[in-house]
Amino acid sequence: MKKVNAILIVGVFVVAIALTMGCIDEKEKEEMNEIKTVIVYVNTNDDYSQYAALGAAFDLKANKKIETVAIFYGPGGIDATAKGSLAEYKLTSTIKEILANQYPDVLTVEMLPDNLELLARFMNSELDVQFYSCGSFNMVMEEVSLIDELKDVEDFITPLKISDALDAGLNADKVIWL
Repeated sequence: MKKVNAILIVGVFVVAIALTMGCIDEKEKEEMNEIKTVIVYVNTNDDYSQYAALGAAFDLKANKKIETVAIFYGPGGIDATAKGSLAEYKLTSTIKEILANQYPDVLTVEMLPDNLELLARFMNSELDVQFYSCGSFNMVMEEVSLIDELKDVEDFITPLKISDALDAGLNADKVIWL
C-alpha cells in the first residue's frame, strides 16, 4: 500500500514538473496556449511512469484543454501494451482521494475506476486521448512479422509502423518524455 501511494505522489510531482516547465513567464504562457498536440512518450515499464503518463494525459486534456493528446509506448515501455498489463496498476481508495482532491471541479472519487486499464479506456472513449505503441517492438514481443498479426495488444492501443511513429513525433507541438 505504501509503495502505491509513493508511486502516485512521485507521479504527481513528475506530472506537475513536466507540465509547468516552460510556463514561467507571459511569453511562455502564450506559447502554451498555441499548443494543440502533445505526445506523452513512455519509454519505461516502471510503475511511476505508468501512473504519471495517464495523469499527464488526463491533465492535458481535461484541465489544459489540449486538442490532441496521445500516449505513445516506446520500445522500453512496450510491455504495458500487452492485454491485462495496465489492469495490474491499481487505483486504491487513497489514490482516488488524492486525484479527486486535485481536480475537484471535474472529478470525484466515485468517478475513478479501479485500475489504469479502465482509466485508459475511459480517457480514450470519453476524452479522446489516443494510445499508440511502437509496433515493431510489439511484433518482436509476439514473434510475428506483420503488425496485422498482433493479438496481445490492448484493443484501444494502436501499434504504429516506424514511419507513422516518427510522423506523429515530428508533428507534435510538444513531447513529454517519461
